[in-house]
Parts: sequence; structure tokens; C-alpha cells
Amino acid sequence: MENEDSRLAEPGGGLNGSAWYAIQVKTTWEKQAGQLLENKGYEIFVPLRKTKRKWSDRTKEMEVPLFPSYIFGRFDAKNRLPILTTPAVFGIVSAGKQLLPVPDEQVEAIQNLIKSGVSILSSPFLKIGQRVVVEGGALDGQKGILTRFKNSWRVVISVDLIQQAVAVEVDREQVRVIEKA
Repeated sequence: MENEDSRLAEPGGGLNGSAWYAIQVKTTWEKQAGQLLENKGYEIFVPLRKTKRKWSDRTKEMEVPLFPSYIFGRFDAKNRLPILTTPAVFGIVSAGKQLLPVPDEQVEAIQNLIKSGVSILSSPFLKIGQRVVVEGGALDGQKGILTRFKNSWRVVISVDLIQQAVAVEVDREQVRVIEKA
């Protein structure tokens, strides 16, 4: 029985030495890079979502990348050179020289969501303890630390001088992670 640690230790992981990997590509080149890699014989998944873009004279429905600058490929990690030499490919997500496979069930879940036809929105990856800023509503511009209580997101706003804090419930869509300086 294979555990996750042994899957990371083996180049390729997965079945027959192949596993899903996240491939970083040039922004706006996700579809083209995916096509180039498919032409080389790789199994590629470019997750796209439908969105409406509005111009001054018209509105158009378009397909845009669900994860900008990332596509997924199933391949044997030992044979990564042809992928890395493909135009518009910057690299494969790794920890040092060790490629990090994406679990099959995560890729399958995204594929199933897209096939279902439900409306999909990109969402920031939020972690408890991150510094965030609230966008929109009465708290627009307020900064704090993200917490979770009884299935709801909250932003804790601290007053350092008196060592007190308050927590306010917010919608997930209202918070944006503050980038580190």
C-alpha cells in the first residue's frame, strides 16, 4: 500500500510512473501551452471557466483559465525535459528538484466541476491566520487577520495599543489576502 510520502519520494508517483503535475506557463498562454504539450503526446488538462466580459459596446461570453498561469499534465517525472523546453512553459511546481504531484482526486474534482456546467468562480486560497483586507461594504479597506468560527469567515481587527480585538463576520468574496512586502 502506497502512502503519500512514498509517492513524493518516487519520481513520477502515480500509476505506471505517471502522475498529475501543475505546470507554470506564461500568463494568457494557458490554452496554447496546453495544445503544444498535447501535440507532444502528453495528457493535459487546462481548466477553463466561462465568464462574461463587458466592453463599452457589447458583452461577450468567454472561456478564461480557472487558475491563471497554471495547467495540469500527467507524465512521468523522469521524462520532464520535453515539457520544460516547450515554449511558454516556465516550470513544474516543485520543492527544490523534487516535483510535487497533484493528487488525482483533486484534478478529478476540478474536471467534474467543469463538466457539470455549474457556474465556477475563482477564489483566493485563504488560510486561517492570514492578513487580509476587506473589499466592499461598510468595512471596505479594513485590515485584519482571518479566522473561522462555526462555518463562517471572520476578520479580527486588533487595537494593539490596548491589546484588544474584535471579530466581524464577512463573506469569503469580500476578503483579499494582503501580499507580504
